[in-house]
Amino acid sequence: AQPDPAQPSLRIGSTMKLSVRVYALGVVVFSSCVLGDNVLPTLSGEAMVARARNPGVSRGVSASRNLLLRGGGLNDEHHHDMNNRSVYDFDFNEVFESNREWAEHKRKTDPTFFATLGKAQHPKILWIGCSDARVPANVIMGADPGIVFVQRNIANQVLSVDVNVQAVIQYAVEVLKIPHIVVCGHYNCGGVNAAMQNVNHGAPLENWLRNIRDVHRMHHKELEAIEDETQRRRRLVELNVVEQCLNLYKTEAVQKRRYETKAATGRAVPTIHGLMYDLEKGNLKTIQTDVGMEFRKMQEMYELYPFDPTDRHSAVNLNNLAHPAKGPV
Repeated sequence: AQPDPAQPSLRIGSTMKLSVRVYALGVVVFSSCVLGDNVLPTLSGEAMVARARNPGVSRGVSASRNLLLRGGGLNDEHHHDMNNRSVYDFDFNEVFESNREWAEHKRKTDPTFFATLGKAQHPKILWIGCSDARVPANVIMGADPGIVFVQRNIANQVLSVDVNVQAVIQYAVEVLKIPHIVVCGHYNCGGVNAAMQNVNHGAPLENWLRNIRDVHRMHHKELEAIEDETQRRRRLVELNVVEQCLNLYKTEAVQKRRYETKAATGRAVPTIHGLMYDLEKGNLKTIQTDVGMEFRKMQEMYELYPFDPTDRHSAVNLNNLAHPAKGPV
């Protein structure tokens, strides 16, 4: 089948080991999609050679730009020193310069890109991720603007009392009719690490972190059996993603949409995916956790529409979570 030229394409490079650049201005973080780092297109051999020879300009952006905006100096021991003026004082006009270079590069490589993008959005994925500046959805998937509808918060939570995330979910499934929903966590998550401390972080942050503490409580026996603290934290990050996937399935909007699509087409969508991102490797992976038993426990309590236990598409994508090698169901 020929691709629809009116739809933005999902372009992924030749490897899933992606290099992620972070753009920070004090505590304000900017998406690479609009500030000049063209997101990982598949490169020709000549382009790959050119990038290796001159990485600063390999994507059509200036190598002379402020290193802070380009993510430079992030490993500097003085990066978080408030007295270091080289970190916190720079010309904000760099933001606009970077954006202009990115837009010019996009127009040169695809003259119809912005005209097409301006007509409508047709995202394929709803991404619910962490607010951490190191986990920008489009960048780590190598996706152009228009592919991913994004909701981010501390520790990628899906809470019934969070009007923001619930409104995003409803709009995504009812209006945009997005076929895939991703809950993506990441190792060394600051929110999860904070929730594992017996410290009052102050409201409203502490109120938010309490939900992660609840996940810890629900899986306390498993977590306390893990002696290594780092591994215990990593496991809680994974379990938090699992719980948020289950919270997604509990929502009225998702259940209604799945029921309607199953009745109309024989397949229930959206499909829910629990993913993990490894900051130190740049890799995305599915969670190797069997949550089937927990889902079956909650199924009787939370199902809002008729459920057929023999239908492999009528449940959250637990098979994908339990057996990542098999891929989405």
